[in-house]
Amino acid sequence: MSASSPVGAIFDLSLSPRQSSHLHSKAKGVELLHTVRQTKWAVTKAREWLSLHGMNVTFEDFTDEQLDQMLLGFYTSGLKKDGSSFSATALLAFRTALNRYLQKRGRLANIATSHSFKQSNAVLSRLMSSSVKVNKTICISDIKQMYLSGTLSNSTPESLLYKVWFELQMNFRSKLDWSKVLAEHFFFSHNAVGKLMVTWNTCGLGNCDQMTVIEADDGHYCPVNSLRLYMKHRNRAGKAMLQVPASRELQAKGVWYLPEDIRDYKEKSFMKKLSSLARLSQTYTNACVLNCYEEYYQAMMSLNSLNPESSSAG
Repeated sequence: MSASSPVGAIFDLSLSPRQSSHLHSKAKGVELLHTVRQTKWAVTKAREWLSLHGMNVTFEDFTDEQLDQMLLGFYTSGLKKDGSSFSATALLAFRTALNRYLQKRGRLANIATSHSFKQSNAVLSRLMSSSVKVNKTICISDIKQMYLSGTLSNSTPESLLYKVWFELQMNFRSKLDWSKVLAEHFFFSHNAVGKLMVTWNTCGLGNCDQMTVIEADDGHYCPVNSLRLYMKHRNRAGKAMLQVPASRELQAKGVWYLPEDIRDYKEKSFMKKLSSLARLSQTYTNACVLNCYEEYYQAMMSLNSLNPESSSAG
């Protein structure tokens, strides 16, 4: 395989297998340590909250309805040691860690996506949206339109690039300097129940000091499957995450992307471009992506109910 081939190892397409294996092992160790600490923190906080309110602290035995009510209560009244409220980001980390803990112990329902937890998730979504101060969000119908129109899809190099950008930005939920986001920052693995997940080393990006973990869902528009497909096709001759789509002639030869970075001014206009391509109800800016977590969540729930089958990673 030539150095310019867009197809390579999933974990790090720009390094040799030996380098990639070493880097993955090192990051995996950091990830596992962080995961253990975060899980322990979430379980401890849940038990503390239940004890404070005179409830049974063995939440592992709760029904879905009882667990939903516990989560709702924690999101709205849980406090830190200094008596202040948890940030929306901390609550999201709490839910992710508690979900991981419960699924490892055999709980089938996902507290982040199951309809059984719609009340607590609706509250958390509102908290997430209100925590980001921008003037405008993207409405649910427009988010759905971007997917249904194929503007965000796995079909072409352009649509896949836009989909990966949109979904990574949605999960990070803070302004990103994309010139500092590299392919070697992403590592694919499986969680305790065998579901595909990606660990994104976001330490040092903005004010972030921890890893970002994104778990695959069972929907047709799964962001992890799309990211894996993008990593398969990106050009290994370049390290930057966002790459320029190849010409139609090169695409016909199996080359999807050039080893060229997307220029900063181009990335800053992505949402305006998507608004035009998908013929949305209005023109949005990139800042709007940071404020539409609740709308994105509801749009995905609706879209996945229409396309329940899992999408192929290509």
